[in-house]
Amino acid sequence: MRELNIGTKRHTTVFATDEPGQGNANHEYHIKWDPDNNGYIACQSIKFQNGPIKEVGVNGIHNEDLLVIVMDRLKGFQSGEYACEENSEAYVLLSNALAAIRKRTDRREKAGIEGTSAKDARFEGEPGIIPKQTHDPEHKKHVSTKPHNPESPAPALRNAYPMAVRKPVKLGFHQWQGENHSFEFPTWLNEALAKGRDTNITVCQGGARIAVWGDNKPRMELGTLTGVVTAEVGDFIMLGVIGEIYPCKPDIFEATYNIVLDGRND
Repeated sequence: MRELNIGTKRHTTVFATDEPGQGNANHEYHIKWDPDNNGYIACQSIKFQNGPIKEVGVNGIHNEDLLVIVMDRLKGFQSGEYACEENSEAYVLLSNALAAIRKRTDRREKAGIEGTSAKDARFEGEPGIIPKQTHDPEHKKHVSTKPHNPESPAPALRNAYPMAVRKPVKLGFHQWQGENHSFEFPTWLNEALAKGRDTNITVCQGGARIAVWGDNKPRMELGTLTGVVTAEVGDFIMLGVIGEIYPCKPDIFEATYNIVLDGRND
């Protein structure tokens, strides 16, 4: 049993209770706490999938399941009286983590090896970005277990991603409810719609066009920086920092942005 000491010991203690499997990850965890401070320990167990599904079947949950649960909780908090910037930031980071995991799954599915123990030789098999470390009990330093090559970057920096913090910028937005009257749109969206009307087939970059498809539901086609993207009724239409337009789902908007009442949205 291995205790995880990453800031969880304030009220709960987390343990990995099995030995690492084929992929060098643990699959069973226990979370323990003392609800009444009387020495009676409560415990919740979590069991992850152990082994490729196509080879051993489904026998546990997946990383994505826990991410989705935490995101759902944060979304709930953000719709209540305790909404805060930190929860919003956490939601966005978890969304990025979920997208990264799904990207790997999609890549393996395209290679025809998802659910098996086969490796994608182009992307897998190299050391990960999380350095292998031992943690000293006094929390003073982390010591790498891998010998350092003087010609290599410092161990703490090797394979690390550069990080950036978003600048506080104001973005224009309009939540589209299916209307198609120009007086209901901000000026920048009217300009985009006018630009889109000048296009016969594909909406050009920076343009927008309202269309009704076979199901009789209105959509707004937006010429974004990456191509034509469709917004549905209820989506937010965003005006970016360089004048680009793009759609944003309501839950992502609520988790990511705070409305500035003194900002101009024309």
